[in-house]
Amino acid sequence: MSDQPSEKSLDSPITMTLRDYNELQRMATALSDLQSRFDTLQTTTASLRRLKQTNSAATYASDFRRLSALISWNDSALCSQYYEGLKEDVKDLFARFERPESLPELIDLSIKIDNRLFERTLEKSIRPRQYFNNTPFVSPVTKPDRETPSQNQPMEIEGTTTRRTTLTPQERQRRREN
Repeated sequence: MSDQPSEKSLDSPITMTLRDYNELQRMATALSDLQSRFDTLQTTTASLRRLKQTNSAATYASDFRRLSALISWNDSALCSQYYEGLKEDVKDLFARFERPESLPELIDLSIKIDNRLFERTLEKSIRPRQYFNNTPFVSPVTKPDRETPSQNQPMEIEGTTTRRTTLTPQERQRRREN
């Protein structure tokens, strides 16, 4: 017998039993479930790769844990992806510490760093900026030595230049006594 179906067998109707039909239905359902799980896995993986810290590290960690529970990555891959999604200022402070090797340790440290950065931001915004000293400038109150000339009188230009005149003997005597 040949492996090729004959023309007669292609034209003849296929007969199925109820058991065959039910088995075919189960296989179709299983394939559909498998495709659905694959699509969910792909969507979750893409979501995890796109996830970035936009608020607190605690919120980011919660979202990261929720998504990572749906996929089966090893701890090293999860740590790498978690670190990639952190804010830049949090990553900058990681340079001062030895990088944790497990995801829970990495998450704990990132939350501590982020909380400290937030506290520091609050400290800066509450305290007024002081650049020089703490004493405010108070202008001195001065009284004019002489009365100001009235507005109707013209300004004396010659009063601005120093001119020496010869003193009379009476003026010299008066200045010596005072």
